[in-house]
Amino acid sequence: MEKVTFREFFTTVGRGVWQAMKWVAGMFGYGDPSWYGRLVRRIFAGCLAIIAMVVALAAVCAAYEGIKEDYFAEDVTGGLESVRYVGREVYYDEAKCRVVNERTGEEIEDVDWIRMSVDGDSLVCFATAGKRGYFNRFTGEVSIAPEYSRAWIFSEGLCCVEDGDSLIFLNHAGERAFDASFRRSPNADGYVFHGGYCIMAVEDYRYGVINTKGDWVLEPLYDDVRYFGNGLWAVEQSGMYGLYDVLAQEYVLPCEYRFIDVREGEYVVQKQDYSMVRLDSALNVVRSFVYTSLSDLYYGTGTFDGMGDEMQVRAGCKVYEVQPDWDKGARYGLLGADGKPVTKPLYSHIRAIGEDLYSCSQGNYCVTVNGKGECVE
Repeated sequence: MEKVTFREFFTTVGRGVWQAMKWVAGMFGYGDPSWYGRLVRRIFAGCLAIIAMVVALAAVCAAYEGIKEDYFAEDVTGGLESVRYVGREVYYDEAKCRVVNERTGEEIEDVDWIRMSVDGDSLVCFATAGKRGYFNRFTGEVSIAPEYSRAWIFSEGLCCVEDGDSLIFLNHAGERAFDASFRRSPNADGYVFHGGYCIMAVEDYRYGVINTKGDWVLEPLYDDVRYFGNGLWAVEQSGMYGLYDVLAQEYVLPCEYRFIDVREGEYVVQKQDYSMVRLDSALNVVRSFVYTSLSDLYYGTGTFDGMGDEMQVRAGCKVYEVQPDWDKGARYGLLGADGKPVTKPLYSHIRAIGEDLYSCSQGNYCVTVNGKGECVE
């Protein structure tokens, strides 16, 4: 039997289909030269065009599905805004309360929340069923089982967890980093290391500082402690701050200032009279007068413009502000036209009441001060 090629087969089939179409069209008068034949030919051609368009559209759709299947990876996250990647292949789906490794498909289920370390540590704190543990953000695997009532993020390779009534520190293996343990204080807001040190509070609301071995480098004797870096800590006692160097184990500044700031080896301190000065690293005065902002003062003249508004005139002195960063109220003083302070920043509010007169608030009371800083009786 003689073999038939694909070309010969499709040519024969195509001719047969064309002859069948011509026969069907002839039944409706396709070859008729009258207006009726022309109408039939146009309808026939239009139908063929529509059929060709439908076939072409179906082919394009089929081709797209094939390309999408072969070249586009499935979006396992579903495009949800609640999905947050914590590693290259690991993400946290807040909506579905799970941590997923999209490569392996492995999951940690019933995850209420996660907290990542600020220093890029590989272990992420998570909560499930009222307990806390840690998983690896690169693999999505649980590294420390969720068996603690409270836990804090890893910092400098260590984390703090509450085990019963005690606070203990763990390493990446989930083992105790040192034997010392502490009691949680409701006055503390987190147990993380900065530069090798961690603020620790005791039950009587006193603060101190420990190192990564669990040793006290600053005994818990203070009302507040704040870290400035390079071993320097601002410490508060009875409302006054000092500066302590834990590396040298000595005070840089005694606890006699309302505020202390450290900037590039220099110190800005606020004295008990609220005035602020700048000191160098040797505690020499660099600037004897420092403030945070300066504003003009205006007083009413008793005359009014066409809109009914009282005319305002600028007073002879300006008002300067000293505003510490530690949630304490600002204080104000008067600055003369020569740029020198007329008064100490002793007032909670100052307003001009004349060209050279000012009403200055001290608590619930006010005093009238002139442009020389003298109280006017």
